[in-house]
Amino acid sequence: MYEAVLKDKQIDAVYRRRNEETPKTYRKLNPLGLVFVEGLIYLIASYKEYSQALQFPLHRMESAILLTSDCVKPEGFKLQSYIESGEFSYTFGKKTIRLKALFNRSAAAYLYETPMPGTIELTDYDKETVLLEADLPDSLQLRWWLKGFGDSVEVLEPSELRREFAKMASYLAKLYKKPHN
Repeated sequence: MYEAVLKDKQIDAVYRRRNEETPKTYRKLNPLGLVFVEGLIYLIASYKEYSQALQFPLHRMESAILLTSDCVKPEGFKLQSYIESGEFSYTFGKKTIRLKALFNRSAAAYLYETPMPGTIELTDYDKETVLLEADLPDSLQLRWWLKGFGDSVEVLEPSELRREFAKMASYLAKLYKKPHN
């Protein structure tokens, strides 16, 4: 895959889609780039007459053969623009939200070191917490990211997201009150 991307060459690939037992052969697939997301590598490629880019998680790729034919790229395609358009964010529509969340200081250290998309402000809230204010796409990725901080983050706004996290916390509290056998 790397060689195909670097040399702008087509590939023949055998790919097994999620929940399907029989793989499909894609002849003359046009690799457009590789994207690393949450520990997974995705091949971004166009196929046949489709002008839109498709995503192929590499762990489902069973085999690939590098061809000598040059890639045919969709007109105007730019990988960075594709990523920035939210293709990996799994957004809820095109809505941007104003996130306000309190992070404990140890978790907030991560925020200072890791760039995030959008407009971000970090301010000291009190001795133990830092307030994050950011304009971000409303997405599943945002929820996964926030969940990764566990009890080190409290979502303040938007109210719908706060209710969603409160409901999840309530469910988890009930779940963990049950004895494990």
